[in-house]
Amino acid sequence: MTSYRTAERVSPGRRRVLIVESHPAILRILQESLENAGYEARITMSAPHALRYARRFQPDAIVLGVDGPIGPVRNLLTNLREGAGLEHAPCVVLCHGAALPGNSTALPTTSAIEFTELQASLRDSCTAVLSSPFSPRHLLAKLAPATAAADAS
Repeated sequence: MTSYRTAERVSPGRRRVLIVESHPAILRILQESLENAGYEARITMSAPHALRYARRFQPDAIVLGVDGPIGPVRNLLTNLREGAGLEHAPCVVLCHGAALPGNSTALPTTSAIEFTELQASLRDSCTAVLSSPFSPRHLLAKLAPATAAADAS
């Protein structure tokens, strides 16, 4: 499931968000939540396609789902920022499987140590790193002020 439009075809005045997420159910929820909140959302399940979509769509923000090792996440974020001209675009990383206290529904792919490492390594380049389970409201609470601040600069 992939989708994108060129920047010229985006609705004027709506903030654009690129969602990169490998879990179809989560992807649908994120897309619906962001669109219901007034964002122009474009989606991809494929990290290799994310850079191409980002270049064409020129999003105002990035939502990046993570459920594996930290290295590829940093590489993808660096490629999106440098390769698509998104140096100043806010980014919210959604970390699936973070084994944090009280997180019994997490996917078992990211340990608490990896999550802490991910937070520390992305602190300067991301608006927020959220662990699952997360609510769409929590995502919107992090994304809205970040995109408003990016608009002001």
